[in-house]
Amino acid sequence: MAVGYLKHHRVSSRIQLKVFRTLNEASVIRRQLAHFDRLASVAFPPQLKQTVCHELWSQRLMTLDLLWEVGRWEASFIKELALAVQERVVPAQVVVFSAGEPSDVAYLLLSGGLAVTYHEFETGVPDFTPGMWVGEKALVNPRSLRAETLVCKVLSQLMSVPALEFHKLIAHFDLKDRFSDLLNERLWLGLCGRCGVLGDHYSSACPSVSHGLSRNFVAASNPAGGAAFGGRFSMNLGHGATLRDSLARWTLRPGGMAVSSGQSDHAVAKTDLQRFLQAHHLEHLFEHMYRHGISSLNDLKLASVEELRSDPDVHLTHREERILSKSAISAFQRKIGQATRKFLENSEANQHFLFISHFKEEAGATASLMQDMLARMLQEDPSSVSGTMEAPVFLDSEDLKDLSNLKLHVKRSHNLVILLTQGVLTRPWCLLEIVTAIRCRANLLPVKVEEPGSRFEFPNEAYYERLVGGQELDRSCQKFLESEGICLVEVESALKQVF
Repeated sequence: MAVGYLKHHRVSSRIQLKVFRTLNEASVIRRQLAHFDRLASVAFPPQLKQTVCHELWSQRLMTLDLLWEVGRWEASFIKELALAVQERVVPAQVVVFSAGEPSDVAYLLLSGGLAVTYHEFETGVPDFTPGMWVGEKALVNPRSLRAETLVCKVLSQLMSVPALEFHKLIAHFDLKDRFSDLLNERLWLGLCGRCGVLGDHYSSACPSVSHGLSRNFVAASNPAGGAAFGGRFSMNLGHGATLRDSLARWTLRPGGMAVSSGQSDHAVAKTDLQRFLQAHHLEHLFEHMYRHGISSLNDLKLASVEELRSDPDVHLTHREERILSKSAISAFQRKIGQATRKFLENSEANQHFLFISHFKEEAGATASLMQDMLARMLQEDPSSVSGTMEAPVFLDSEDLKDLSNLKLHVKRSHNLVILLTQGVLTRPWCLLEIVTAIRCRANLLPVKVEEPGSRFEFPNEAYYERLVGGQELDRSCQKFLESEGICLVEVESALKQVF
């Protein structure tokens, strides 16, 4: 039928053949999967079905640290979750999920390739390859909405994990409190589907992307306890190396930090203790604390300042002693817990701390540099409320043509930074962003940009008279604002609140 449709519309025979092959491959695999599902539900005894599903999916499930951690608490959790797993076959150019849809399923890519065709917060997102997870935040909060649209580049097979079934099992095994504690302790540090790591970074900052490392999803068993290490180590495999070879080069330090032999501590994933010290500019104390067996914030709370003070290599100031007090550490942990709970309640994840409004022709490069600088500053402050936001600093670098999307990003922003260049107040979109921010009661932060030959003139009463009289903005700009329900008097009012 599909090929007939293409033929009717005179699509080239080459494309028709490609479509036919793709549909045929997908159809064959789907028939095999459907046959297995029918056989498993009718002919397999429950115990055999569980054994088969365990063999198929358990090790793959544990390539995500979030699942690996939960699996350590309850021996049969992963086996039960494997019963809920399904395999999905998706032809090339077919959408896996779209931005704005509920996050109800997490996927592990088994074969093929996935591309992000739209993302609310990022541009130039690298493709996903076999062994990587996508939509993993569904397991954290099934009420959240997808931020991206994901499309299959080629015929792809995915392992799907229903989020609601995952949370039902969490409740069934009475693990809700432990799961909540895990998220409060480590989610603020990141959750990455590309390498599977929980508590270090998000997918957008994954080292497997920045360093071009390969990622295999094959998990190995832990010789000491039988659980799989999974994604914790797989991103570090070299070409031709097995996971067993990789494990031989790694050891575990107190606090669960993996360290490769010959690798410096600075290359290791940061713990909550390191983030705490970094936030207070006390990184120089970490090595001394580690020498005293302190590798986490909880360790630090149990230890005494006197123990550190007695170390001849440590010279604590009164300020440092106050920062390292139990009350100060507890306050830091409470603040982090509050930020994480906001993410779980879906009130912060899709918001922006800052939206940069600018005239691209005059300040495009400045806006990009400012975005990078501010994003780094916010990332270096672990206690910032922006920690659970996917894109704390938003810049319209894709020239959004959908005004509803542009206004949505402004509405989600706590602060609007306005780069003041010569022509910024003549741009209809910049005026739209300012008015929208005023309507939403966001903070407005004007920043004057000094460029040779370009000088911003602050509005005066004569300017406002020309504006309201229709003499300051050209007709096309006025029509644009009118189409958005914005009159010139409201523009005047908004600008007076800025300046």
